[in-house]
Amino acid sequence: MRYYGTITRWNSKRGFGAATIEDTGQEIFLALAAFTTLTRLPAEGQHISFNITEGRRGRKEAENVCFALDCADCFDVLVPPPEKPLAGKQAIVGLIAVIFVCSIFAALWYGLHFSDNTPKEPAVKKQETMVHEVAAKIEAERKAWRDAVNGSNQRSGQPQRAKDNTSKQ
Repeated sequence: MRYYGTITRWNSKRGFGAATIEDTGQEIFLALAAFTTLTRLPAEGQHISFNITEGRRGRKEAENVCFALDCADCFDVLVPPPEKPLAGKQAIVGLIAVIFVCSIFAALWYGLHFSDNTPKEPAVKKQETMVHEVAAKIEAERKAWRDAVNGSNQRSGQPQRAKDNTSKQ
């Protein structure tokens, strides 16, 4: 629980003193090390905000001490609560923005990367061209086969047959 009080005694050379709780008038021990932030040096008569704990010697001590004007909890009534962010809508808008930016970069990269590397020949050849190439390869294989057969017949001493393209009926 947070308490409010006034510094009633302060020994600046030794760094400790006493504070009086506003509600009860009870006096508690106050050390310089108990201050969370020191915007100025403590002095008698200053208003402070603190928590109470039991110290090493069994007496009540102040901890988490701050000057009343410096503590945020003193002004909670005066300061309106912060507005809740629209987390869901912001996340969706952010995601759409990221996707949009990534798609623009991808399109630019694709356009720059492939603009000079376009193939000069079509990826798929025309069917007529392919048929002619296959026919030429087959004809070359047949010629090589005929030459091989005719060459082996001449070596073995057999007479070479005349080419007969006419079919027997």
